Amino acid sequence: MNSLLACCLDKKQFERLPTVVRRAHEGSVLLRGEAKVERGGFFAQLICHLLRLPPARERCLLVVKGEHSPGKMRWNRQFDDHVMNSKFYRRDECLVEQLGPLRLQMRLSVENEVLLYRLRKVSCFGVPIPRVLSPLVMAREREEGGFYRFDVSVSLPVIGLLVSYSGNLRVISEPTTEEVTQ
Repeated sequence: MNSLLACCLDKKQFERLPTVVRRAHEGSVLLRGEAKVERGGFFAQLICHLLRLPPARERCLLVVKGEHSPGKMRWNRQFDDHVMNSKFYRRDECLVEQLGPLRLQMRLSVENEVLLYRLRKVSCFGVPIPRVLSPLVMAREREEGGFYRFDVSVSLPVIGLLVSYSGNLRVISEPTTEEVTQ
């Protein structure tokens, strides 16, 4: 299997994923569609700005260029003109997303053909963040009407909503190497 996602799930769970979700996480891939981005209040806005998270938009074009291999994964997301890049790898049967100074270690599972991400640990600049201060992350991927559907919501203790983004993407093609590196 040419997928870090497949390495983080057992074979039965991976096979239960809808085809469009599996395709979004294999080899070189280009996804395109619309997304909605929401941000929380004043302090959430400041944190989002520092972490370079996408600005709030009722509707925006989202293009995702992905590179997947058994040991790593890279997603370059572009929300209209805002770029958000993540690198992923596996640690202790979990998927780890590196997003700027943050490292989010997540356990993956599949329930009713929905891929669920459950946050286990988080660190910032390599320093572990205690659970009581850790964000609450709700993330899921599924197929909806032939589209790759995603919903992500991140909240912080005391502050509340930090950011949420959701949308429907179509798996377009396998991009050229030039498209992935841009």
